[in-house]
Amino acid sequence: MAKKNHSVGKNALSSISFGVSNTQKCGQKLKTCLWSITVEPVVALWWFGLAIQMVVTPQLYYEKVCNLGSIVFGNGTAYPEDVCSHLDNGNYGEIQDEVQKTVSRMNFIMMFVSSVPSIIFVLFVGPWSDRAGRKMLFLIPLVGFILNDLSLLFNSVFFDELPTEVLMLEVLKDWFGGSSCLFLGIYSYIADVSSSEDRTARLALIDCVYFITMTIASFASGRIYVSLGYATIYGMSTGFHLLAFFYVLLILQEPRDLIQRKLESKGLLPPAPLGHGNKQKEELQSQSCLSMFSLRSVSKSFIVAFRKRRGHMRHVVVLLIAMFAVNGIAMHGTNSISNSYVRKKFEWASTDEFNVWWSQLSGISSIFSIIAVGIVIPLVTKVFHLRDMMIAILSISSLLLGNIMYLLAWNPNALYLANLLKMFSDATTVAIRATLTKIVGTLDVGKVFACVAAVQALSDLASPLYNIVYIASIDWHLGMSFCISATLLLVMLVVCIYANFFLKQYEQKYGPFSTTTHKNNQANMDVDVSKWDDKNEEIQKF
Repeated sequence: MAKKNHSVGKNALSSISFGVSNTQKCGQKLKTCLWSITVEPVVALWWFGLAIQMVVTPQLYYEKVCNLGSIVFGNGTAYPEDVCSHLDNGNYGEIQDEVQKTVSRMNFIMMFVSSVPSIIFVLFVGPWSDRAGRKMLFLIPLVGFILNDLSLLFNSVFFDELPTEVLMLEVLKDWFGGSSCLFLGIYSYIADVSSSEDRTARLALIDCVYFITMTIASFASGRIYVSLGYATIYGMSTGFHLLAFFYVLLILQEPRDLIQRKLESKGLLPPAPLGHGNKQKEELQSQSCLSMFSLRSVSKSFIVAFRKRRGHMRHVVVLLIAMFAVNGIAMHGTNSISNSYVRKKFEWASTDEFNVWWSQLSGISSIFSIIAVGIVIPLVTKVFHLRDMMIAILSISSLLLGNIMYLLAWNPNALYLANLLKMFSDATTVAIRATLTKIVGTLDVGKVFACVAAVQALSDLASPLYNIVYIASIDWHLGMSFCISATLLLVMLVVCIYANFFLKQYEQKYGPFSTTTHKNNQANMDVDVSKWDDKNEEIQKF
């Protein structure tokens, strides 16, 4: 009997031990998840603040142009309120065409005025961030977005008092770096803190957060606008961008500091002497601020892009960077006219009906993108080990099919099928960006991403050409812009198939890409990173 009791007690202790072990494992996993949260809240807050206004801002332009007219971009004619409220019902075709042409001219001019400062800014700040840290890549553009929100808020509150041309203050966000600078910061940060094996999945996760936020904002914005008006929309945008700014300022750590703390906590790096790290950081930032606008910073971005590489890899890097420009033109060009295209192609009972329907389409399109980028892409990379360039080929084909469906759509509901077909389109840049980081190495990420951001901003200069094409072909071929995009996508498809073949041949000859081959610039860092890449897999498990 005593022996039996002893056995029972032993089993009870074993069960308790097993329970404690499971609790510790759960705690460790939770700690790992918390360690992994870095820029995701910034992406969510920033993009929700921007996405919630994206659906209604074109409508603000249409209403101001229709009700107040524009002496700079149009003929100065102002139309009655009753006409402007029913502009999309098919009874005012000539007036609708005139309003659309005026808005397209405004967008065309604004794109040039906003893109050039953004290009110049990212070329200087990208290489600078490799030395000084990534946080300023978030803080500076967020100031621009807050100013943009306030300008739109004043335009809506003082609708009749402020002329239509005051809407041009929307360029303020790009003069502070805009989306180009923020994406540069986001992707550079992820490249800094992730291993080469996990990088594609981490970049896809960032895009997943982006699309989840887009979905919520798209579904909400149309209804908020109809119920509460423009002021509520732009007030919310200001609030979310302020939250993002203070999260970066007070909570987000520099990648260098974050990785050093992880290494110290695992015993892979001895703790720095008290005050030593802060002193080095202050000296580094002081020197970097003085050299931020040095022309050497710009040259470094292009040197990284055009540097001679083993196995004739240089031309692949150049081709991949060029693909960002072509993708930007093909995708953003059609996006810039899709709202006007759908308004014109189909008849709508009222403008409010169109706004609600368009927000629903945008929300469902975001759901498709979440499934593609948040579930399918990480699955095929982590489980099936699909190559990055194969993902790019799939994504380009997806966008091509979506554009064709937009052309052939016979009623508004067919556009849901079009968005289903192009659900993988946003993974194109994820795959190309991941490939670039593996080729150039983590220490040159800021430089090459600055070059990429500049190329993307340059492609934005070409996007207004779609507005010109749309205006010129509105009477004889409404979908000409989608035909142009389809042609560009076919070129991209051929280039990516070639790049995939070349990279396969390279890896067969030299072995797989690894960040351990890119340690020649360690002297530029204030923390010894010689062990970071070798231990990165262990850090990721932590």
